[in-house]
Amino acid sequence: MYAYDAYFLRCAQELSCPLLTLDRRMKQVATELGIRLLE
Repeated sequence: MYAYDAYFLRCAQELSCPLLTLDRRMKQVATELGIRLLE
């Protein structure tokens, strides 16, 4: 995971908005953090 991935995760978390990604690792981390995903 790169710094900009963490930035997107943090933004989604702070703004309580779903995250749209195709990256498996980012999906896994988002799920662990309780961030909703758009697929």
